[in-house]
Amino acid sequence: MVKFSIIIPVFNAEKFISRCINSCIKQSHKNIEIICIDDYSSDNSANIIDKLKKIDNRIKIILHQKNESQYIARRNGFLESTGDYILFLDSDDTLNYNACSLLNKKINNFQVDIVQFGYMEMPNRKKIYQKFYKTSNQRIEGYMAKENRLSPMVWNKAYKRTVLENAFNSMEIFYASGPEDLYTSIAFSYFAKTYINLKKTLLNYYTDNGWSKKREYTLEVLEKWLLSYNVVIQKIINFININIPEYSNKIFNLEYYMLKDYLTNRLPKDLPIDLINQFYDLLPKYFSKNVISSLVNDSFNKSLIYDIYLNFNCSFKNKIKKTIKLLIYSLNGLIKNN
Repeated sequence: MVKFSIIIPVFNAEKFISRCINSCIKQSHKNIEIICIDDYSSDNSANIIDKLKKIDNRIKIILHQKNESQYIARRNGFLESTGDYILFLDSDDTLNYNACSLLNKKINNFQVDIVQFGYMEMPNRKKIYQKFYKTSNQRIEGYMAKENRLSPMVWNKAYKRTVLENAFNSMEIFYASGPEDLYTSIAFSYFAKTYINLKKTLLNYYTDNGWSKKREYTLEVLEKWLLSYNVVIQKIINFININIPEYSNKIFNLEYYMLKDYLTNRLPKDLPIDLINQFYDLLPKYFSKNVISSLVNDSFNKSLIYDIYLNFNCSFKNKIKKTIKLLIYSLNGLIKNN
């Protein structure tokens, strides 16, 4: 019988951490451990976990003495784990009661490195099955694509222990807030050799508990995210240069997509104009001029309406100020029409 380690990073999750952990406790497959890493929460999360731990001794809790990021929380959780296979679960999501049982059956029949499974988007109960790739090369190329990138989810897979041991031993330790799943997904895929797809929805992914509803946007917050994106890009470049230099020609595409991801998924559309202008000044500090120019030019090519805003006599910096403002409000729609 397979032992599963369910690793749950926790940060200010008092509103839903009980729901998350209880979904693990109620698993029909009992050979599990539940490892919660409280990443220096300022709410009652740690106390809630401690109370549940007294009810079920399969629960372990790790307390960070400072906020170290979800990436480090998952890493530390893995280092404390003893399971044959590892699951990563976000603190606002839940597992179906038979998730580990179905995974156990699949793993017993197919001794693979990674099992991918579907999930249910909540509260609209939409079943989602991520595109499945059978090889490491296909996955890495998908993660580094310029368009239609494979989403770097780590919570819709069960990982063989040896894969994560090899991956974490080769990965750098750093702080990042947001895009670090891309780094881990590339590393995990590199060290995995065999994959299988379990066409069942095992996880409930809640979309109504997002960070966007809680965050107060300041220039400091925006720059912190920019720095995180930049750090992750550099760590991926280091990993590629050491392990898979044949993918170095994909680095431009990687940075291109990450800039697009920041503008469409991270940057709010209702920022005050003075904060937007300050953001313009920061952007070239964290993303290369060639990548910014390429994204701007591609966006203009998709919509002639931008031509009236393009002034070829102005400096690059001023041009970016004029064009990125339009991208902020319209790029999301352009990408959908791509």
